[in-house]
Amino acid sequence: MTFNRKMYKGNPREYYRCGSYTNKGTTACKPHTILEDAIYNQVEEDIRAYAKLACSDEQQLIDRLSKDNMKHSDKLMQRQQKLLKEKECRLTDIDLLVQSLFEEKISGTVPENIFKRMAKKYDDEQLTLANEIESLKIELADLKRNESDITSWITQIRQCLSIETLNRELVVELIDSIEISDVYEIDGQPQQDISITYRFENISSNSKRAS
Repeated sequence: MTFNRKMYKGNPREYYRCGSYTNKGTTACKPHTILEDAIYNQVEEDIRAYAKLACSDEQQLIDRLSKDNMKHSDKLMQRQQKLLKEKECRLTDIDLLVQSLFEEKISGTVPENIFKRMAKKYDDEQLTLANEIESLKIELADLKRNESDITSWITQIRQCLSIETLNRELVVELIDSIEISDVYEIDGQPQQDISITYRFENISSNSKRAS
């Protein structure tokens, strides 16, 4: 989205529009145009709703976020754990294959040129697997972080209740991305979706507004 400003009936009008559409037209994307005031008000309202809940019933919010986050994390963790096990098993298999290859070389059943080619192939695969296994272990460790992340995020958003206006620094700290749909109609009324994804795992908010 790119920021734009133009005069409308003698007054400045500030809005955001899809950058791909602006640069390449309808072949790239749709306008997804939205007034700055509209998106600001929606983001402020959403953040303050979380802030109010954090102040009035922090435990309810913790339970809610923990439950939502657990559903997301558990599926991803199970998938990554399965992948880790597969790669560790493959690494063990390669160790056995390398050992067998050396034995065949010593016995003279494998020519030198084939031995060198196969040894390099196994060595390259071992290195790749070792790097992938390390990355998976780091990712799994990150997934296990939960309660401390929730507490930190709640502490941040609770402060928003006393803030009169949102600033860029606060929004960047709390929000990962905001997606704007193109305008569509429901029962003849123009609608537009605003989807806010917060920085704490998969916390998201979806809302519709009349255009």
